[in-house]
Amino acid sequence: AVNLSKCQIDLAFLVIIATVGAVVQNELLDGALVVTLFNLAKVIEHIAMSRVSKALRAVMQLDTIHMVSLAQDGRMVAATELKEGDVISLRPGEECPADGVVTRGSASCSEAAITGEARPVEKRKEHKISSGCVILNGYVEVTLTKDHANSTLSQIEAKVEEAQMQRTGKQLMLERFARIWTPLVLLTVLLVCTVVPWASGQGFHKWIHRGLVILLTACPCAIVIGAPLATTCAIAAAATRGLLIKKPDTVELLPSIRAAGLDKTGTLTKGEFAVLRVEEFKTSVAQAGEMDPLKMAAAVEMKSAHPISAAIVSRAVGCIGDAFEAAELPEVKKFRNLPGIGIQGNVSFESSVATVLVGNKRVLDAVHADPTAHARFSTFQAQHPNDTTVAVVVNGILKLGLALNDIIRNDAAAMVSDLKRLGCQPVMLTGDAEDAGKSVAVATGLDPELCHFSMHPEDKLMWVHEQESAGRPALMLGDGINDSTALATATVGAAMGETSAALAANSADVVLMTDKLQRLTQCIRLCRYAICIERLNIFLPCLVKVIEVGFALSGHLQLWMAIVADLGTLMLVLVLGLSVLSRRFWTEKDSQEYSAIESETGSSETESSSQTLQNELSV
Repeated sequence: AVNLSKCQIDLAFLVIIATVGAVVQNELLDGALVVTLFNLAKVIEHIAMSRVSKALRAVMQLDTIHMVSLAQDGRMVAATELKEGDVISLRPGEECPADGVVTRGSASCSEAAITGEARPVEKRKEHKISSGCVILNGYVEVTLTKDHANSTLSQIEAKVEEAQMQRTGKQLMLERFARIWTPLVLLTVLLVCTVVPWASGQGFHKWIHRGLVILLTACPCAIVIGAPLATTCAIAAAATRGLLIKKPDTVELLPSIRAAGLDKTGTLTKGEFAVLRVEEFKTSVAQAGEMDPLKMAAAVEMKSAHPISAAIVSRAVGCIGDAFEAAELPEVKKFRNLPGIGIQGNVSFESSVATVLVGNKRVLDAVHADPTAHARFSTFQAQHPNDTTVAVVVNGILKLGLALNDIIRNDAAAMVSDLKRLGCQPVMLTGDAEDAGKSVAVATGLDPELCHFSMHPEDKLMWVHEQESAGRPALMLGDGINDSTALATATVGAAMGETSAALAANSADVVLMTDKLQRLTQCIRLCRYAICIERLNIFLPCLVKVIEVGFALSGHLQLWMAIVADLGTLMLVLVLGLSVLSRRFWTEKDSQEYSAIESETGSSETESSSQTLQNELSV
């Protein structure tokens, strides 16, 4: 109750003094009311803080995994004994204890603990799987790439705990103020109980009572609890939605952002080459029983190591890994590279063999295509000026035109629009050439004139310095090593946790463990609200304290009245602080998904770790 090293006293110590004083003055009813109301306040505080802890546990579930099964012999081992290279088996309801790669089987999984996304994802052979991933349906064997202690979920847990232990500048200021406030209050009470009655000639009994009331109202309990509560709840709410805020100061800095530098590859885009458009060219020559030309092109591309090969194969069969296991693609013979042109191979299907060429427009010259084919492919190229275009020729006839490029994230444009509405000017900072960058800028709603192209790491750093010097706090969002210095220097650095380099993630203040960019703008709104609540939780208790002291000095405030006022103030700041955990800062669709998880979990009878995790996320 008493911390002499910090010159602090808490409400329990003050209640003891006030109760003893009331009994000495034969005011037993007041003393009983003081104790009753104090205990009621502690119960309410415990309930409120339990909800905060419950929300935080949504990203701290790894400790619930005690034993896992090894795939080789089915032996059960402790999760803490797992090491890199071990192969474990996971069944429905089980949670992956460490990061790894699926080496056998397939399953529908929930990555809600890491990404905050309720929608299940499919995990198949060669797919990466993170710790905290819950198997909903299916069976997989996972080869671990990290041990238990270095897993993604363990790192998140450590970061969240570290953030909870830290204090913002404002909170540290309040602690320093408390060191002055406490002795000042004790001195004031001493003067009220001794000097005032002696100087005024009035009775000591009356002024001792008033002094006890002042002493009881002096404890800044609501302030001490309410000020950090909003920040704590903001970190917890963000963590359950896939955003890891490393420091509580970031909650105060995010609302001040006025400029945002956005990396292109891997941030606004997925950083994956993919077939965006397949154009089929009709011919007058109909060939009965002919195989899908896209699958024939994919069969030839399977023999190539070119970067676009994987994209074409994935478009044809859904996943390049499936092409090795399934017999969906036909056999290819006489494969050869055509330097500067493309690739060629003889594809066998049924009882026929077709010569397939895949490459740039020069493949039309190689097969002596007619002018109509040249004109068609030239028109296709003109329609996709910023994409890589590929021609597929079967037996000398132009069959397909493919347009490939990096995939723009689905909500990139929505995030840019949200940033503008929040009063933040977004610009693209990319190392790509202007032609490649402008198309992404236009597609996402960015002003190409404000974007910067062909930038080196030092150029991005310079942009951050320019914004900060102009009094415009900057947010930097990136994923690569070339973004690391800008991430570390910006007012707030945010890294794409799923795809970012380790250096970028370590340099950032916020790590997005989800691929939904709108989570970042939702987090900014959340932090703005949290800061308003933090200020309100400081102002309201201070105002109540001033009013209480005034009434106490005038003799119009009894001991039980002071407790009621403090209890009401405490309840108010707790309600305001917990409102930061509200779902209204996130989309309606997401709220429905989390409600569905809560419903499914509540109806199940099995007390597994996956159920506990989903229950926590529904808070």
